[in-house]
Order: sequence, then structure tokens, then C-alpha cells
Amino acid sequence: MVDRLCTWLATGCGISYIAPTGRGRKWTGAGFLGTVEGALLWPLLPAAPGPYAAVVAAAVAASCWICGRAERTLGGHDDSRIVLDEVVGFWVAAAFLPRTWTAGLAAFVLFRFFDAVKLWPYNRLERLPGGRGRDGRRRRRDRDERARRTGSREIELKIATLAVLAVLLAAAVPAAAQQTPWQIATATAPAPGPALPAAPAASLGAPLTVSGGPWVPAEVLFFSQGRVVADYAWRDSVRARRGSLYTAADLQSDVQDLMTLGRFTALTPNIYAIPGTSVPSEFAAVSVSTNQVRVVFDVTEKVVEAPKVQIVTPPTAVGGVLLTPTAWRGAGRFNNPGMALDINAAYFIGRLYGKTSYPDAPRKTNYIDRIGLWTLTADGKMQIQSETNVRPAVAVGGQAMLVFRDSPQPTVTTPGVSVKIDAKTTKILTDGYFVASKKFGPMRTSVGVMQGTIGNLAANMSEFLTPEALKFYARDNTGTQVVSRTVPFVSTFYLLKPDYPIGVEVMKFNGAARKPLLINFKIGRFLKMNFDLALLKYQGGYDLLGFFQFRYNHFPKK
Repeated sequence: MVDRLCTWLATGCGISYIAPTGRGRKWTGAGFLGTVEGALLWPLLPAAPGPYAAVVAAAVAASCWICGRAERTLGGHDDSRIVLDEVVGFWVAAAFLPRTWTAGLAAFVLFRFFDAVKLWPYNRLERLPGGRGRDGRRRRRDRDERARRTGSREIELKIATLAVLAVLLAAAVPAAAQQTPWQIATATAPAPGPALPAAPAASLGAPLTVSGGPWVPAEVLFFSQGRVVADYAWRDSVRARRGSLYTAADLQSDVQDLMTLGRFTALTPNIYAIPGTSVPSEFAAVSVSTNQVRVVFDVTEKVVEAPKVQIVTPPTAVGGVLLTPTAWRGAGRFNNPGMALDINAAYFIGRLYGKTSYPDAPRKTNYIDRIGLWTLTADGKMQIQSETNVRPAVAVGGQAMLVFRDSPQPTVTTPGVSVKIDAKTTKILTDGYFVASKKFGPMRTSVGVMQGTIGNLAANMSEFLTPEALKFYARDNTGTQVVSRTVPFVSTFYLLKPDYPIGVEVMKFNGAARKPLLINFKIGRFLKMNFDLALLKYQGGYDLLGFFQFRYNHFPKK
């Protein structure tokens, strides 16, 4: 009964059985479904940092034991049906993040990416050696027993690693950083409370009526909420001077002058006789008090809100959308013939999802696969026709693209056959282009054509489009290594604000095998970051890619 319960919990209440399972399958989609289940359960966890860390730590500890029992029941080393580590792992990845859909989506994508990449030293956990046994039946029995223990230890080490990360995050992140915006506003708002006591009259001297006078001032003080405020600008605004006569009319004039400063909501004047301080002899017959006086203004200051810091974002360069250029120069402010230069950087993280129908393909469905493709492009152009209400802007130019990888391109394999794809890390692609651009209301649309080696870009984005893979999947049919030289393109985008536009562009690689079509979606405005999506469509399948992109207008200056 206990083993059945552990198996049911380890498989995510049976959710992993939706995906195809088996010992020989490494990529089944069960881990993806387990992460989805963890994301759906995430809002049910406590919002406070302390209870959240306690619940996740308890879940991690319980998962170590549950997954070990489930693995022994299922009888497989790191069985793909066990997804409880993905469920609890997502909770650790989303620890102390705000409960928003953008934060949850970012945690989901990054968790699946790093879970697929398995950077060092995390990948060492999957290489734990099996035991070496003796001969015959006893050797096989010992080998199976050690393999079982090794698999259990692997899962326990994985979850223990997540537990350590959870403890470190709980210790490093202060509780104040976990508050929601409305909690922060409540915490920083001044709490209503009793008014502070006014200045004690006994320490200031004997109180006198303010309608009398004249007096001889010895000191001028300002009190705000029971404390002395040393503001010399206020003190210089009053007529009271040490050792000179000061009348009731002077006092009322000072009150009016101080209120015109706009710093107070209320002001109350007071006069106190200072014991043991006789007035000068020349004023003894005039002053109403034989002692010099202390002039005290009890003020209530206005609450001055700090000015909001406005972040000024420079206008987005509209010299290009994502990978395709436009006929405009700079940030769209230069509508006249002339030169322009843009620098564009893009990083294709990997495949988020994809499908193929190739009979030789080892996997028909692909989830997260790393690409690690960088492109650094210098785009120079000459605008030869400016835009008017009728005619479009027209430009000719050229691009030089440096393509390099931070990891080798994926390898295409099938049982008994292996196609090693060229893993060169650096390439240079160039092209010349002609483009026309026109504004249609809030939309900006461009149509053009590129000519050059830019057509080889598609083969760098998928292992199914390399020359070796094309020959392999086509079973050595002729014409499979034809490369593209001409790339027509069309793009349109909407500049909501000067920082993050939204748009789409389509690139057709004419002449290339499998007729690849690249559709790039600029969606950074919705995520408040430069994360975008690309759909690479070709005969026999498609890949959905995620990438970061940044375009910098170098010339002309903004």
C-alpha cells in the first residue's frame, strides 16, 4: 500500500502517464508536465517567505524518500515517469518571486532550460557509477541491487541540491523584499498616532501674552512636533533680533511672512520670559518685562512628497525589427537621404517545442533543446528616397553577421546510425539588401529582399536543416544540399512606447532544401524584457525558438 501511494505521488498523481514513457526514452515530456503541475500548485503555497521556505523544505525532504520508494517499485534507473522532482524543483526555482504571471513564466522557462542543459556540477549527478559484481547469477543480482541504489541516490542528491538552494535563498533574501507592492505602500505610509507633545513651557521660561509688548528678544526658536528645528531660512525671515525692541505688530507680521513661505499648515507664536536675563538699561522703561524674552514659533510643517523618479528611456532604433532591416535611419527622426549604421545582437537560447515527421528521426516531439547561437550584426545602409504621405522610404544596404556558438550544434542520431553535424563555432554571413518602408497609421511596414550567404542562417538554427542531416533524412536524394542565396522578407511593428515595440517579421529562404520559413515575433513589450519568439517552419516539421535581441543605433545619433 505504501509503495503504491509513493508511486502515485512520485508520478505527479499520475500526470506523467499522459506522456509516452519507458526506460529507453530520455525525452518523453513527462518532466514538462511535472513542471506544469508544479506551476499550477505554486499559487496554493504560502505567500510569506518563512512559511513558504518551511513548506518547500518539508516537501523536498519528503520527496527524497518518496522518489526512492517509487523508483524501486517501477524498477528503472531514473524512470521518466517520476516527476515529483520537477514539481518540487519548480517551487524552489520560483521561491520568493512575486505572484505574477510574468514571474511565473520566467521561472518556468528558465527552470526547464537549466533542467535540460544540466550545467556542471549538476550534470555529475547523472554520471554516478554503477557497482561491479562477481560472476554468474550473484554478479547480476549484485549489479541490479547497486544500480537500484545508485538511481535512488541520484534522485536524492538532485533533490538535496534543490533543498540547499532553498535554504540559501531563504537566508539571503530579506523579508522586506518579498512584500507585494500594496504591502510595501502600507508599510511605508505614516501610521496614524497620537500627536507629539509640544515644547515644555517650563524649560522655555515664564509664558507671556502675545498681545502685549514691546519685548527685548534674546533668542528665536522653531518647534515642530515637539522638537527644535534649526532652519536658518525661517529664522532670517523674522524681525526679532537679539538686544532690540520687538513689538506685537512685529510678531503678527512675522507670522504672516512665515505663512507665505508655503511650508506650514499652522503656526502659533509664543513669548517666554527668561529668568535672570535683565533687559538693557535703555529699554528698561519701555519693555513690559524686566527679563529678556524667548520668541517661539510652534509650527506644523506640510508633508512634502518626494518627487517621483522618472526613468527616461531612449527611443528604440527603428533601423530594423529583429533580423530584418528597414529603410528608416536611427530612431526614425531622420527622414532624409543619408547614411546609417545599426548594431544588432541576438542570442537564440534553444528550442522550446518542436515536431518532425521524418521516419528516421529518433524523436518526433522535441521539448527544450539547447541551441546557444549568438549573432552579432553590423547593418549599414544608405537611404536613397525619403518618405512622404504617398511614397515610401527606400534604402539599400549590407549586413555582416558574425555567428558563433557557446556549445556544439546538436547531433542527429538514430539506433545504429549516427550523423555527426559540423560543430564549427564561428561563421560569417553577409548580404546586400533593398528595402522599402512606409507608415500606415500606427503601423510601420517594410518589404525587401536580401542576397548573399544570409540564407545559410536557417541551417544553424536546427539540426534537421544541416547538409549532413538533409542527406540523411532524404536518404541521399539529389539536390538536398542546395543553399539559399535570396531571402525575401516582410515586417511590421507597432511602436507602443519608445522602449519596447511589438512586431512580426517573415523571412523566406528561397532555394534551400525543405523550404524553411522563419517567422520572428517581437513580444518584449508584454514581458518588459527583450525576450522574443521565433517559429522555424520547414517541410516535415517546425521548431519554436526563444531568443534575446537588442538593436543599437550607432549612427546617426539620436
